[in-house]
Amino acid sequence: MAILKTKAIVLKSHKWSESSRIVTLLSGDFGKIRVIAKGARRPKSGLERPLQPLTLSSIIFYKKENRNLHILSQADPINHFLDVKSNLKKLTYASALCELSDRMTTYEQPDRALYETLIDGLRKIEDMPDHQTEKLFWYFKLKIFKILGYSPSFSRCSRCGIHPRTPLLSFSPGLGGILCNGCSYEDPKAPSIHLGTVRFLGRLTKMGPEGLGNVEISELVKGEIREVLTSFLKYHAGNHGRLRSLELLNTWPQEVR
Repeated sequence: MAILKTKAIVLKSHKWSESSRIVTLLSGDFGKIRVIAKGARRPKSGLERPLQPLTLSSIIFYKKENRNLHILSQADPINHFLDVKSNLKKLTYASALCELSDRMTTYEQPDRALYETLIDGLRKIEDMPDHQTEKLFWYFKLKIFKILGYSPSFSRCSRCGIHPRTPLLSFSPGLGGILCNGCSYEDPKAPSIHLGTVRFLGRLTKMGPEGLGNVEISELVKGEIREVLTSFLKYHAGNHGRLRSLELLNTWPQEVR
């Protein structure tokens, strides 16, 4: 077995035995990996804190050839993202980013861009005022889509290629983006989307996260963005497209999301 060292963000963890855990992490060097953390549930193991979800840690593990479950040897925390974990709204969206990264990837396929985007997203969520967190989540969700090769089109009709200018359009996850009125028959079930929402999403894919704080959008636009991005994820991820981390938000009033 090879002994490997890397930095990784903990995506999830679950009980494996009375004393141990199985932990899923995302690293820049090895992609998504699973490790058995033997003894991690024992109070004096020193592994409980570095293996908490939403924790960036330095780990050493024994890699088993032709297996996707390895043995953890050591873990040391680098960043606990405590300001995220102490704020329910930030924790919800940060957890959703980790869940998205988990559900859209396979094991041991290195993707440094994805890893760095996830870390950047968690840091930006930590620094951003909590009332701006949802827009930041949309930005990084679209960025992750792009890294994985699923970037939707918001500038041109996905069928005929024109720049639509009519007030109401439609969005087809299956065809990869917006449809003009002349092409909407290609996907009759595609949800409607206003031109203002389309323009905002186009800007969102180009602007940096620092500029999001100066952008105010209506509840109508927010609702359409949620529907569009959710339907796009479900189309490409199937049963894995349901982000359980966000389900709590459905019980919150719209004005506090």
